[in-house]
Amino acid sequence: MKLRRKKVDKPFFFEEDFLRDEGIDSNSFQKRKTILTEQSKIWTTEDGRKIKISKLENSHLVNIVAMLLQKGFIGMRVYEFYMSYSGPKTDAGQNLFSRELDRILKSPVSLHLDNLISEVTSKGLWENVEKQVELRKQYFPNQTNMAMYK
Repeated sequence: MKLRRKKVDKPFFFEEDFLRDEGIDSNSFQKRKTILTEQSKIWTTEDGRKIKISKLENSHLVNIVAMLLQKGFIGMRVYEFYMSYSGPKTDAGQNLFSRELDRILKSPVSLHLDNLISEVTSKGLWENVEKQVELRKQYFPNQTNMAMYK
């Protein structure tokens, strides 16, 4: 089974194509995209407090990323990559890609994960996240999406 996808120069939002096809104003879409981008930089705690991701304590940051990865979340960049990638050229590659795409499409998408991971990386905390994910796997034996971000 070969997957045929339109080749694109950059990742895109499927919503943009939908809105254009439905005749919805692209300016309102751009405003919405800007709002989502700004929202992705702010984490809302369990008790409702809003904190900029850059201001989160290191331990909180590590725990949030580990929790999201352990629960199988993916970030928008991973999602957009798989949606815009045309796939490998060989049949074997297409089969592997198709299985991986199925897994991606079943994964919940986190608006915050990309910014959280950027912050973890910039602070040199990735090793702490890996340890936390391993610890969580002992108590919650669930497949994680950790490998995508290494």
